Amino acid sequence: MLLKKNKHILLSVGLLTLFVSSFNVAFFGSYLAVSLGEFILLGALLFYFFSVLSQKKKIYINTVTNLLFGISFIGFFSVINAFDYGRFFVGLLNYIEVALLLSLIINIEFNEKTLKRMFIIYIFSAGILASRIVLKTFFVNSGDFIIGNKIAMDIGGSNYLASLLILPFIMSLTLIMHGGRIRAILFYLLMLVILITSIVFTGSRTALLILCIVTPFFFVLDVLNSKQQIKRKIVNVMLVVIGTGLAYKFFEGFIKQMIAQGRFDNLFYQTNVTARYTIFMDYFSAFLDHPFLGNGFMNVKSQGILIWAHNSFLQIFADAGLLTGCLFLALILVIFKSLRVIMTMVQDKFLLSCIVGYRRGFFVLFLHGLFEPNFGTKIFMIYVFIGLGLVFASYRLYECKKNQIIQDSMKSQLDRKVVAIR
Repeated sequence: MLLKKNKHILLSVGLLTLFVSSFNVAFFGSYLAVSLGEFILLGALLFYFFSVLSQKKKIYINTVTNLLFGISFIGFFSVINAFDYGRFFVGLLNYIEVALLLSLIINIEFNEKTLKRMFIIYIFSAGILASRIVLKTFFVNSGDFIIGNKIAMDIGGSNYLASLLILPFIMSLTLIMHGGRIRAILFYLLMLVILITSIVFTGSRTALLILCIVTPFFFVLDVLNSKQQIKRKIVNVMLVVIGTGLAYKFFEGFIKQMIAQGRFDNLFYQTNVTARYTIFMDYFSAFLDHPFLGNGFMNVKSQGILIWAHNSFLQIFADAGLLTGCLFLALILVIFKSLRVIMTMVQDKFLLSCIVGYRRGFFVLFLHGLFEPNFGTKIFMIYVFIGLGLVFASYRLYECKKNQIIQDSMKSQLDRKVVAIR
């Protein structure tokens, strides 16, 4: 009965449990990270997909899903040069799983009300991860920044956790500035506070520095371009200022400890920056060694150990070769182009605000991925592309509405012609 009343409840449960916990499963001598929410999501999407098939409806595949499947297929041949098959298949499965998730989710028929609810749940699910980070920082680490021992959880380490939270943070900020009902605004404000607090608690300087640059830009852009009344605009600005001030009260001591430890002094000369340069050069050399097929997913060594490239483009080019790297470049470009087109089609204010926020967040993730590992990693890819699936669902919803209007107009014209003939 519950599924009958709300056919998307499994999808909602999957999102809400995505960040609850994660565990590693032995896989070809390596480890495959899985979570309860991931299984629920796959089960829910397969359930809805087969229901679409049973109704003999047309299966919808777009360019982004084709590119993801292309990356998976062409990238598979890099196994020739791989030596750690466990890591190779883990990296390959990440792209295959995301391609399947996206292709399944864009075939679900959402109505406007359900789609709005799914976007709220999407943001709230990240709030669950943020809550875990805040609780661990306060109750395990006593609210302290411990140099050399930044927060690590079953889902991943500090920079990876920060990357997961950037997108919902930018979306929450955008939704506040674009207005809405006061109860909804207070929810986005709560998400804003807990998300930025948890990002600070990850200790990721890269994320903090990028957000310090882009967030004020997006904030000023919304203030200047907003068509809201001056009174409402002032209220939105005050809410963001209050939320930021409240968050600062939570992480003030933490940030001061980071500053006292010199974590923001002479960043270029600090160890992790020079280490990243070494990793970049090793990955570039690995690409030159096997430029066409690559070295195999997650099979590149730097300084004698298998390590992420800390740059999305170097990662895919060194891992899977030139053609797969070009497909990845095309994927990023097509996503940005698709988001721009969808923004012109969607008319509902809330859905449009979600898409604007998603587009901005995706851009920030792109910047973060130039310095930290994110694209190619499992939970990150699942979360980002589920959000993209909801964006594409918005496009399909309005595309169907547009087609229906055209059909109704043509039918009306035909009826008038029939009457005139009579």
